[in-house]
Amino acid sequence: TVAIREAFDSAARKLEEAMRKHRHQVKLHETSPQAKIVRLFLEDGYGFLETPDGREIYFHENSVLNASFDNLAPGVAVTFTEEPGKKGPQASTVRLADL
Repeated sequence: TVAIREAFDSAARKLEEAMRKHRHQVKLHETSPQAKIVRLFLEDGYGFLETPDGREIYFHENSVLNASFDNLAPGVAVTFTEEPGKKGPQASTVRLADL
């Protein structure tokens, strides 16, 4: 019964998506928050972002997408995905912002 229920749920989602496309209703995705890099520790492989509301968020070099960590600098605008970390909020995905 679980497999049948999941199959019907999946079919219902696909039907709803097809109806949205038919009606030209595009599903809007939430935009990533923006921040700027305020501190970098290149030798140690991490840095901090500052959000528009003044919060600082840790990020690791492995979180940087489509750019080299070594090419980043303070003041560079980025978008990020925030998640809870062991010592507070951290950025799990950091991308250069589209200006």
